[in-house]
Amino acid sequence: MTALYAMLFEILGMFCHQMPERSWILFGVQAPLCIRCCAILLGSLAAAFYVFSRYRLPSPRLSALLASPLLLDVATQMVGLHDGSNGLRFATGASFGFFFLIGSLKWLAGRAELARSKGRTSILPSFARIA
Repeated sequence: MTALYAMLFEILGMFCHQMPERSWILFGVQAPLCIRCCAILLGSLAAAFYVFSRYRLPSPRLSALLASPLLLDVATQMVGLHDGSNGLRFATGASFGFFFLIGSLKWLAGRAELARSKGRTSILPSFARIA
């Protein structure tokens, strides 16, 4: 393991459990993110490409609905209803990454539009100004 990979593994470990049985092994080396975290990242990247290639975004409510299978999967695993598979972790993670980013961007765009309609230049509430 190179020093750069060790540093990357350590940094990403702050955000991911990195359990070997839930991670891909690439060229004999464990990926620095578990399969679910990789899928969230890939879903977010796909959403970014989607945003730049399309003008219309789905509503934040629809995006929240389509991102929710991950929450349901995690909750049912935590209470012991099922163990889950890496395929399911990938599918729910990718869906979450894609639709969470899309919904967040749509929500921020709505906040910006509302702020402009009120003559404000910031989407932050008046009490939350950044110095």
